[in-house]
Amino acid sequence: MKKTLVSLVIMMFISMTASGSVPIEEVKWCHYPISMTVMGNGDNQTVDVKAGNYFKVTLESAAGTGYRWELDNKNMVLVNAAEQNVASVDKVFLPGGKVRWEFYYKVNPTASGQETLRFSLRRCRGEIPAKEFLLTVIAR
Repeated sequence: MKKTLVSLVIMMFISMTASGSVPIEEVKWCHYPISMTVMGNGDNQTVDVKAGNYFKVTLESAAGTGYRWELDNKNMVLVNAAEQNVASVDKVFLPGGKVRWEFYYKVNPTASGQETLRFSLRRCRGEIPAKEFLLTVIAR
């Protein structure tokens, strides 16, 4: 009897999760002191960030398509990658629903100059990107 009940509960949980009716909580906090958030709305942007400060880049895509945002240029000099998160905009992962990609970066404390971060929306490495977003960071 116990095994049947446990199996039933597990099956119900799996079906609810697969249907998207169980919300997946988004991380509400960040342990980095973010000085600026850049929303990638399709237009390339330029931002001024003080040396030593953290900033966040937010990009959106559709869930369930296999596409993901990636940073193409990994060998950056002025900016260091700190963390990357992905979360559902609508609190529930549904096919075709909006997904938010969050990239956290820190400008080197001794940095001065500019560097361009190139983000690509693609299914796998080497594939031609469906979209690109360029962010030029000016460190002061």
